[in-house]
Amino acid sequence: MTFLATCGESTTDAVVIGSGFAGLTASLEILDRGGRVIIVEKESSMGGNSIKASSGINGCSAIDGEMSQDEVESFIMDTTKSAGDRANPTLIRTLVSNSAESLQWLQERLGVDLQSKTKLGGHCRARTHRPVKGTIGYSLISALKTELQKFQESGMLQIMTSTTATKLIQDETVSPNSVTGIKVTHRDDNDQEEEIVLPSKNVILATGGFAAARDEASLLAQYAPHLLDMPATFGSFSTGDGVQLASVAGAGRIDMEQIQIHPTGFVDPKDPQNPSKILCAEVMRGVGGILLSQGKRFCDELGTREYIVFRMMERNKETNDAPFYILLSSAAAKKTDAHIGFYSWKGLLQQMSGIESVENFMKVDPGVIRKTILHYRSDAINGKDGFGKSSFPDNFSDDLDQADFYVGCVTPVLHYCMGGLTIDASGRVLNEEHNAIPGLWAAGEVAGGVHGCNRLAGNSLLECLVYGRIIGKQITL
Repeated sequence: MTFLATCGESTTDAVVIGSGFAGLTASLEILDRGGRVIIVEKESSMGGNSIKASSGINGCSAIDGEMSQDEVESFIMDTTKSAGDRANPTLIRTLVSNSAESLQWLQERLGVDLQSKTKLGGHCRARTHRPVKGTIGYSLISALKTELQKFQESGMLQIMTSTTATKLIQDETVSPNSVTGIKVTHRDDNDQEEEIVLPSKNVILATGGFAAARDEASLLAQYAPHLLDMPATFGSFSTGDGVQLASVAGAGRIDMEQIQIHPTGFVDPKDPQNPSKILCAEVMRGVGGILLSQGKRFCDELGTREYIVFRMMERNKETNDAPFYILLSSAAAKKTDAHIGFYSWKGLLQQMSGIESVENFMKVDPGVIRKTILHYRSDAINGKDGFGKSSFPDNFSDDLDQADFYVGCVTPVLHYCMGGLTIDASGRVLNEEHNAIPGLWAAGEVAGGVHGCNRLAGNSLLECLVYGRIIGKQITL
């Protein structure tokens, strides 16, 4: 039996391109409604960039099923502030107003632990949820895969890994520009390729961002060529497949030049020049980590990513590109032990005893970091520092000579593409005239417009969840 015959030649309800959080969430919602789904993943395993997410997922808290209006509006305000002059009020309100119910779905439908809650950079209050043990991305993808396996065993779901989507199929006889399926190329274990046509009532694009492709024809070279040499956290598979596919079918693009630079990617001491970096997650600063340059603080560590990167660039001018470090106390580290364990295992974080060893590691004069921390402790007691920081999750030990610390070298990295395909609040892909393309949907990083100029920490997983569920609950079966 051929692979094509195994997949079946009859029209399915949805072909989902990409197996990150958005794609798997949409798939499960469709399957729960009795629909039939084919997941197409070009890598050999599922999870995409989502499986690496670690800081958490944002969401309003619901009491007896209701969110307070103040909590909703403050979340909208923080997201809008981060989005800047590219903010889309409709997409943002859709994201926020569906957050509490969606987090409840994660807990009740998937059994995901979201008990730990932290205030991350750019937020006016704590609303970023994660498991007490383990990381959020791995927990979400693992839970989804467990549930989807049940549908795979029943024959309602088919998963095609090592399979690349190559062309959307459109049929003008159905309706103008209507998408009715997709062509894919499957690679077997012997690297033999087979082209396959997958007829479908709906195609859902969940292919992620585009900034891993750096060639002259890449989307990054087209829209942000000044960033081509910057290190990045993207998986090598984040090459803009969904944007390219949909553009050929007439889809519009939005905010393509808006690429987020995250302030903290780890510099691996064993391979400092490697352009691929592991993210030093936002939660590391959320639990109390501080950022240092030549032993001194230079920003509010809980500011927006855009603000911190700006301060880092300014600091570079002042210090002739001196390295940046993140420093955590042992008390702060205990709040996020899963991250600390992983980063330490990778050799990206060093545990040190006593402030003198930290100063030696950072190659600063004796007493410089001690003075920085004592000043920080005083600011924490007063409730505000010279950078405007007013939330101090950790205040370091009284005995700096005996205390344990964790320290790692960090650098700004490309992290997220705010731009992508133009969508509406239902997740439908729009053409350049802002009319919906029948049968074509998009969720996650492939979709643009939700985050404007800069994404708020913790909103990427929420976007995948909210818009993935919206699409899955409303497509025609």
